[in-house]
Amino acid sequence: MKKLILLSIFLIVGCASKTITLNTDEIKADCKIECTTFTIASNEWCDCMHQCSSEKLKVLPFNNRIYLEECRTDSTKSK
Repeated sequence: MKKLILLSIFLIVGCASKTITLNTDEIKADCKIECTTFTIASNEWCDCMHQCSSEKLKVLPFNNRIYLEECRTDSTKSK
């Protein structure tokens, strides 16, 4: 029983000590390259950038995307 408790603690501490560091500027730069076929700040470009950044942020345990100042409105809303 003590071994099981110690093993559980070890697993929890081991997993909790891993941190994910993301550079949002690098993600934006990569996504801008992927979305060059669209006009910057157009709905299509914003959709492309949001989808691209969401794909790159899948390592996070929750849904997230990067804020883009060129996209003042949420272009992913239902139209």
